Amino acid sequence: MNNVFKKDLYRYYGTFPYRGRAYGRRRGIKGVLSMRVVFMGTPDIAATCLEKILADGFDVVGVYSQPDRPKGRGMKMIFSPVKEVALAENIPVFQPENFKSQETIEQFRALKPDICAVVAYGRMLPQSILDTPTCGCVNIHASLLPQYRGSAPYQWAVLNGEKVTGVTAMYLCREMDAGDIIDTAKTPIDPDNHDWADEGEVTAATCKAEGKIVYACENDGCTETKTEILPVDPEGHVWDEGEPYKIHSCNSAAYMKYTCTLCKEVKQGVI
Repeated sequence: MNNVFKKDLYRYYGTFPYRGRAYGRRRGIKGVLSMRVVFMGTPDIAATCLEKILADGFDVVGVYSQPDRPKGRGMKMIFSPVKEVALAENIPVFQPENFKSQETIEQFRALKPDICAVVAYGRMLPQSILDTPTCGCVNIHASLLPQYRGSAPYQWAVLNGEKVTGVTAMYLCREMDAGDIIDTAKTPIDPDNHDWADEGEVTAATCKAEGKIVYACENDGCTETKTEILPVDPEGHVWDEGEPYKIHSCNSAAYMKYTCTLCKEVKQGVI
């Protein structure tokens, strides 16, 4: 995800549900940072939010993430980005397949969460889970609701040619992305806001033709490329295999003649 979305996500999870320490003191609410937070998420975007919550000093008492899955050619079991962050901070990690069993529900209740922060967790939460946190379950959705509910919301906004997108902070309910909206943050979609790869596919320039480097955009869902032209290279000849030239005997040198297959320039080399 690009930096525009990350900044908006930081904004929400750095301040919600109460707008800082002073707000909490004025309202008689217990200290914001003493709230017991349970975090639920799986991919990179969720790991970014978890890192921000921890950096701001919130008390994360448990982290839920999707079960480990085999990936890659070797089909090795890979931890999710959120799990990696949680383990690095010595936070208990829970990875249930679902919340259908009473044991799983009681395990969640035992954490006694004041609030549950959810970002791209990948599971629908039953009402028994939604009702447990004192301040409810809050979700960050990477689009402007009520448009683009469900998965890949910001990718669809870009692909559909929207001029504006953003993020939505909302309370979770049983229906997908249908809870009460807390706030939204809008950002224009910049067609030039690509995250280009550091290395591209190179076609070398020759003595007759320009070369090029083609870079791919690494943003999720984007298939655009950009091309950098390499000017004609006067030294970029393509020499043939050569043929013997001025072959002498005894102590005399022998030479090979090489011809550029593009411009027919000739060079010689000593054998």
